[in-house]
Amino acid sequence: MARNNHIFSLDIGTSKIRVIIGEVYNGSLNIVGVGTADTSGMSKGKIVNQEQVARSIQAAVQNAERMVDLVIDSVYLSINGSHIGLQSAKRGYGFGRDVEISDNEIDKVLKVAKLVNLPTEREIIDIIPNCYIVDGVDNILDPRGMIGGSLEVDATLITGQTTHIQNLIGCVKRANLKILGLALAPIGAGELVLSEDEKQMGTILVDIGAGSTSIGIFKNGRLLSTSVLPIGGELVTNDISICLDVDRETAEKLKLKFGCALVEDAEKDQVFRIKTRLDNREREASQVELADIIEPRVEEMLLYILKEIGEQEFDTEGFGFVLTGGTVLLPGIVKHAQYVLGTPVRIAAPQFIGVKDASFTTSVGVIAYVSKYIRSRKIDSTAPTIRTSSPDRSLPPQDASKKKGNVFDKIVEWFREIFD
Repeated sequence: MARNNHIFSLDIGTSKIRVIIGEVYNGSLNIVGVGTADTSGMSKGKIVNQEQVARSIQAAVQNAERMVDLVIDSVYLSINGSHIGLQSAKRGYGFGRDVEISDNEIDKVLKVAKLVNLPTEREIIDIIPNCYIVDGVDNILDPRGMIGGSLEVDATLITGQTTHIQNLIGCVKRANLKILGLALAPIGAGELVLSEDEKQMGTILVDIGAGSTSIGIFKNGRLLSTSVLPIGGELVTNDISICLDVDRETAEKLKLKFGCALVEDAEKDQVFRIKTRLDNREREASQVELADIIEPRVEEMLLYILKEIGEQEFDTEGFGFVLTGGTVLLPGIVKHAQYVLGTPVRIAAPQFIGVKDASFTTSVGVIAYVSKYIRSRKIDSTAPTIRTSSPDRSLPPQDASKKKGNVFDKIVEWFREIFD
């Protein structure tokens, strides 16, 4: 099988590491491998121990490799966090003559759009073209093949805090993986689960994970804003652990097996036995008792989400809500969310054979986003390397950080690339 048929994504979550293997065949995308592992070294979406995170990544990679008998040494990395920012950029240049616009001209104008002043503590993660302008004619989605003397791009620059990005990259490198690119989680998730109409009309995509919740606001076909809240399903697990006096592992199992987001939807005759943590006493509990713990915490999280959206500079009245992430698997959460948010709500999840769990939306979404980008731009030089011999999975010593070039050096390098 050709090496450029496969795409690998890595999603580092607070509770789980997910590695997805996608295969592009005859223009269609299939998911052929999945590897997961419990995350160590993360707290509320932040890295607290690089070595532990690296070992968790290695475990997830090995599980994915065994599933399809491939060796993974390079990935596209999902990135998210409260440090992420969006910035508009509209740049262009003239060719000096009429030319047929190709990928080469598009690449050059995107590089020009990156020539912006940023604070020293921030860097560009990605650039998303919204539309192009050819000889003054705007709203062009794909200018390839058109004839013109000038090309402009109206784009969104995705920026992030350098220290956060480098810490995340450091974990991946310690796991002996090469990073082929960074993909913003809400954009990947939106590519997978939102229709073009939803992105045009106005939709709020909420991904409720274990340790954090990401919010992406889409309108006119683009991502307008993104934010992250340090709340998630772990809060529910913690409440269950305290209220029922059980350890966190038991609390998580109870949540997944018997949890319900609304007391009115819980079944009174659904009972189970638990062993208390302090006195090791065994007693009977019910789904109603469990829902009585879960419902107020879920409502609190939804109110936090609503408050965060209300503080954005965009008017979101009339926008629909799409919920995804592992926490939305709780029965009754749609009804609860519709009541609190005051608008229709739907749950979204991947729809691939073997991967239909909402907790995989971001990791599969990165595959969908990269697949579309590669197909539309006809790029195959960035394809992951697939080797038949296993790489050394032992943790390498931490590399000394290389000195970053100054802004002037970067500008000189960009102009060399553009006008080469």
